[in-house]
Amino acid sequence: MGDKKFIVEVEKAKESVNGKPSMGPVYRSLFAKDGFPEPVEGLESCWDIFRISVEKYPDNRMLGRREIVDGEPGKYLWLTYKEVYGIVMKVGFAIRSCGVEKQL
Repeated sequence: MGDKKFIVEVEKAKESVNGKPSMGPVYRSLFAKDGFPEPVEGLESCWDIFRISVEKYPDNRMLGRREIVDGEPGKYLWLTYKEVYGIVMKVGFAIRSCGVEKQL
């Protein structure tokens, strides 16, 4: 992975001129080097990204933590997208059951 580049410079740095501060170069993801792609239909929030990921990859690993054995880090323990979704829904239902409602 050492020499792979995932960002590209799309605008050069600018020197300080007439009291205006200098600016560093502008970088962008390699996938958006020629401009930003059109938004994906149905993706309007972080929740949408998460929900669609759960639908597409329910059994893929999503959230991991290290098991501690005798005070030392051990193997990773993973939750899948589907398992994390279940936890998120339970937390949401618990909050709703306390009387918290959506506010606009």
